[in-house]
Amino acid sequence: MGERGSEGREVVCGSGRDDGRSPILSSDAREAAISELARLLADLPGFADVHTRAVMLDDLPSRLIAGLAPLHPSRAVAASQLIRYLQQWDGALLELAELLVVFHGESDPVKRFQHLVARVAESSGAISVQGGELVRILRDDPRVPWLPSYLEVTGRVADPPPDSPDEAVVLLEDLAAPPHQAPPVLRFAAAVAARAGLHPGTREDLLEWAERFARRLGVPVPRAPHPGQEASYGGRDGGVRLVVRLKNYQPGSPDCMLAVWLHHGEGRWIPLAVDDEPQPPSRIAARFGTFLKTAEDYAGGPPSRVEFMLPRSLLDLPVDRWAVRRREGTGDVDLPLGALCPVVVRDLERPDDPWVRERWARRWREYEDLHDLPAERAAWVSLGHDRSPVTTVEQLERALAVVVEPPPRHSRARLGSVARTVETALDAGVPVVLWGRDESDADGCVDSGALRAAVRYLMSRGSPGRLPERITSLRKEAFYSGEPSPADQLALVWDGPEGRLEVDGGALRSL
Repeated sequence: MGERGSEGREVVCGSGRDDGRSPILSSDAREAAISELARLLADLPGFADVHTRAVMLDDLPSRLIAGLAPLHPSRAVAASQLIRYLQQWDGALLELAELLVVFHGESDPVKRFQHLVARVAESSGAISVQGGELVRILRDDPRVPWLPSYLEVTGRVADPPPDSPDEAVVLLEDLAAPPHQAPPVLRFAAAVAARAGLHPGTREDLLEWAERFARRLGVPVPRAPHPGQEASYGGRDGGVRLVVRLKNYQPGSPDCMLAVWLHHGEGRWIPLAVDDEPQPPSRIAARFGTFLKTAEDYAGGPPSRVEFMLPRSLLDLPVDRWAVRRREGTGDVDLPLGALCPVVVRDLERPDDPWVRERWARRWREYEDLHDLPAERAAWVSLGHDRSPVTTVEQLERALAVVVEPPPRHSRARLGSVARTVETALDAGVPVVLWGRDESDADGCVDSGALRAAVRYLMSRGSPGRLPERITSLRKEAFYSGEPSPADQLALVWDGPEGRLEVDGGALRSL
């Protein structure tokens, strides 16, 4: 064990080695993590009981607690006192985390404690002198959008992503670069300097830092877009898209395999998660807030669209109702995702037949180019009513959008008729399909009249290309008014052939 330095950090003695690296200064994120660690510890039953607490302290290595002052009688203060003492010593919090597993098992609070300890230990790493200079530049202006540039340079989000410029620079300095090429931390600085809205003084400092560092390494300064000229995001609609793909784990299993990406610009993808363990949709919904926050940090606000790529067995999954926590006024509100930003579903099982795919692509281009949707290009399929199947097929042959009205209450329509009709429309190459989920009244049926009126309103109020945004506005209005709306029961497949992604042997490829 090394000796303690004058500021309480351990100093390894005897090597006589100076590699030009210095400890990272504490950050707001680090302080928040330490405070949460203290709260978690105080709430554990073993720490709350003074006798068990004494046993736990006795089980810690004596070298770690030799200088620990008697703990305060208050449980909360004692927990904070212990955490702040142990965090001065390398590995001490890790040993405490292991001890908590012995006393409390792998409970959720203990798992959270372990996660935070790992983050604190990571942020206690070392940073080079030039890295420290870069951190100081970034910290001088708290509005610097460093996270988008970090994500662009790394190509993959750390799990979880860094909370501060300090952590970002540490992670970037640990990434290798090919000989005679700019290292990731240099490309990061150039990318931040190129972002729109940056203070001119901050941009000048970043560019000066990048030039000095590049000269020292003997590499050119990475080329970045001129300020305010970053690559356009998201294709025609602009913005950053969050793309979520769920695949059935195996036939008959409710569990899914999850993959999540950010899409920005033409063909630019950042993977946020590619899980290899199946999990139920409810657990994925509980994790979704983490991915959404990353997208918001990257985009500077809600993503322009959230796309769920789903198998047909999950097309009716109410993903637009997944709760996302928002701070409003003095409290938190659980807002439905579909009331925060546009949410659409894409079909994972479109036929591979070239003729069907060409027809689908042609209809999607037609739909995107329309200023208004002609009545004859929108097919309304009313289930449970007398209607010739031939007429329905004829409608689908020309339709750019299909609206499936569920059967009226007490009808004799067969179970699953909505799902079968939606699949028929998708197989016919229809790019946009709307339908009502059968759940809005006591008998489990959407009121067809209210649904029809709402959809006609949505489809007649502007460009067909803005339909997802209009649905979001209606959902938001209904949420804050407290009044039920047919938009809450609407499911929307919004699916063109472009911008589809697959994972092939761990590599990404566009479809």
